Amino acid sequence: MSEFKAITTQEDFDNAIKDRLERERRAAAAPFADYQQIKADLATLKTQSGQKDTTIAQLQKDLQGARADLAKTRIAMEKGLPAELAARLTGETEEDLRKDADTLAALFSDKKGGAEPSRSHEPTRGARAGKATDDKDGIPTEAFASVLADLNLGGK
Repeated sequence: MSEFKAITTQEDFDNAIKDRLERERRAAAAPFADYQQIKADLATLKTQSGQKDTTIAQLQKDLQGARADLAKTRIAMEKGLPAELAARLTGETEEDLRKDADTLAALFSDKKGGAEPSRSHEPTRGARAGKATDDKDGIPTEAFASVLADLNLGGK
């Protein structure tokens, strides 16, 4: 066995416990050896999480828009409006959309009971008969008279 030696200086004491201190430091640092890697991974995950939050918010906004478009189209069809007018419906709630659709439907409904027949754009007098005559300025008066007669300005 070795003899006991008394430690009388700080230098002797430091040399005696140096190996023991080094082992303890390594043992204490071992659980935290991958600290820097974990810190970098956390930063990456935070960035990815922020991107996913942005994506989720955009998808929710798109979903709300699609639901609103679907509601507008459904209400327009229920009210008998043309499909082109569905996008023009305004309102925050379905009730508001229905009120707007009723207003538009009233504008497009036929209150007279039937559409007015279309008129022929063909001349009926003068020009067909070849009776157009010129006045002193060279204007064909018979043609103008024919057009005026076809206009039905009096609502008759």
